[in-house]
Amino acid sequence: MGLPTVPRWWKLYQDPTLDALVNEALQNNRDLRVASANLAEAHAVLLERQDSRLPVTTVSSDIGYGSTVSDQIAAALDQTGVRTGPRYTAGLSSGWRLDLFGQIARSIQAAHADEAATLAAEDSVRVVVAAETTRAYLDSCGFAARAEVAQRSLAVVTRSLELKTALRDAGGTTSLDVARSAALMEQARAAIPAIEAARQNALYELAVLTGRPPDHLSPPATGCVSVPQLTAPIPIGDVTALLQRRPDIREAERRLESSTARIGVAMASLYPTVSILGSVASSAPTVDGMRDHGSIVWGVGPALSWHFPNRSAARAQIAKAEAQEVAALARFDAVILTALKDVKQALATYAAAVRRQSALAMAVQQSREAARLAGVGRRAGAISELDALDAQRRNVEAEAMLASAEADVASDQVALFRSLGGGWEQAPAVRRPVITRAVDAAR
Repeated sequence: MGLPTVPRWWKLYQDPTLDALVNEALQNNRDLRVASANLAEAHAVLLERQDSRLPVTTVSSDIGYGSTVSDQIAAALDQTGVRTGPRYTAGLSSGWRLDLFGQIARSIQAAHADEAATLAAEDSVRVVVAAETTRAYLDSCGFAARAEVAQRSLAVVTRSLELKTALRDAGGTTSLDVARSAALMEQARAAIPAIEAARQNALYELAVLTGRPPDHLSPPATGCVSVPQLTAPIPIGDVTALLQRRPDIREAERRLESSTARIGVAMASLYPTVSILGSVASSAPTVDGMRDHGSIVWGVGPALSWHFPNRSAARAQIAKAEAQEVAALARFDAVILTALKDVKQALATYAAAVRRQSALAMAVQQSREAARLAGVGRRAGAISELDALDAQRRNVEAEAMLASAEADVASDQVALFRSLGGGWEQAPAVRRPVITRAVDAAR
């Protein structure tokens, strides 16, 4: 399909300001902070699952008042009253669950896959952030260029109105012609505020994407007045590289792996749970008495837990896990098809925009030549100044259409780069906020 893709594709525009903005967005964007926190949570869940393989030890102690079963047995044997008084107890117990049927191993496998899927989801956010930051910057440049053309258009029709007004006063034209020129001037004037507002909105969006308040965008970002152009063909790559690169495909694949692992977790519930348990405890009416051999009890041995004969709940969990696997597989297939569709649509749209831009560039070339010839004729006295101004007006209209087409091409370029799934590779680390709680501050 073409040249191999470039990880930091926005550098193809060779615009240092754009490079700095995308780098800032990849570090400070708030959606990326959320995705980074989600990844940290997934990693914590994985550590929790891995700890399930280790023994669990519990230390306990208590002090109470009253009698125990041992006191009652001793009183019955000695034919005395039951001792009542303080009782000191301390103990230690440890248990180690044997993963004979793979439930723990499968849960760890599922947690691994979930963490990988969450990482892929974070990379998907990086793709979006890089693309939208680039789009917002290019939009601001495009609207600035269109605003400049609109101002020139207003200047031309304003001069034409002035000439026609003077000509009417001299009896050379009618008030109808003047009114038409005045309407053209007001139409040209009315187009400017919408363009300026659109540029400002693009700058506001750019500021928020980089993690700044809308009114605090860095000055270099506001200085772009023309759309940056690519100096080389867009590297497309091949289908295999696309499937390996797009993080949403990787996320769907890892979700499928996690769903498959959870079937094993559910199936293990059909079988008994076996653990090795050990405990030692001491109980005595005095603290010193806890050291006596007769006050100490201990035990070690296997423990078995098994839910039967009613295992319908376990089988329902298995059916649920299997249904989730089928759904995950369908999502995986859908994501692949969507990825291929996105690239095809983006290529078609971009190719059409390039053809339109090329045609309008030729139109501008011809209209500029016409305006130049009209100027020559005006200086030679062959045509009137109004005819020369009309040629200039048509040239400005063609340039306005070209400026809009160039902005469309830039937007379609970003859409194509986004569909290719690049932008997450070699990304800087996300700056996560440091949370200071009231309790921490008081210490």
